[in-house]
Amino acid sequence: QAGEGWMLRYPVRYPADSMIVEGLVAALKYSKKARKFPAERDWQEYGLARPSLKVGIETEGSPKRRYLYFGDPSPVGNFVFARWEGEKEYFLIQNQLKSIFSVSLYSLRMKRIFTLPLKDISKISVRIGDEEFVVEKREKGWSWTEPAALSGARLSKKRSKKILSSLGSLHVKEFLETEPIDAKSIFSPSPPLLEIVAENGSQESLILGQEFPEREAYYATQKSEGVAVFLVSKDRIQNFFSLIQKSATKAIPSTGN
Repeated sequence: QAGEGWMLRYPVRYPADSMIVEGLVAALKYSKKARKFPAERDWQEYGLARPSLKVGIETEGSPKRRYLYFGDPSPVGNFVFARWEGEKEYFLIQNQLKSIFSVSLYSLRMKRIFTLPLKDISKISVRIGDEEFVVEKREKGWSWTEPAALSGARLSKKRSKKILSSLGSLHVKEFLETEPIDAKSIFSPSPPLLEIVAENGSQESLILGQEFPEREAYYATQKSEGVAVFLVSKDRIQNFFSLIQKSATKAIPSTGN
């Protein structure tokens, strides 16, 4: 755990999905041992000599990491053999707990493109080719500042909610750290750009590259240092851009108040 959230440290360093991790913590915290036994055979017989899954745990009160080993299925009931590293006893634990911890790296990673709370966003900037759209949140709601022809025009509450909802639905479809990628051939000198600013000045961005038709996605990256290229859903990106463009055509004229 780092700061207010969780961070993956291996095999990649990346923000973790806190809801998923908290779910793992809760599952472990509230799990119960079905029965405890002294070992009568070699650990190999229980699948605990070289376990297929082991979970390392550190706590504030006990920073030294302890490993929980998950072994073979029990011949009786829906349980698996398990033991704590270094202990001479083993116990039975529900197989469901082992399944919960058999998660993929993708499922553990934060997949939301924008991590800023939607309620805190005060500015949204979009660049699509030669067009630039900018909306800002003011006392009376969201208003256009770009293009210049729409400056001061307001978005309806329904439109602004749709835009924020669409913004929150943008996720990483696939991470590509292990694939060789030539960024210069993927991203144009002036690529499509989506940027948000929070009330406290925090900024996050999404830079789009070429389309990847086989995966129904676009290459993308962010301005943050160290962020690799990843894929985002083609449909969700196009839906968001379409929503912005249609919203501009239906802007509420400014009354000057």
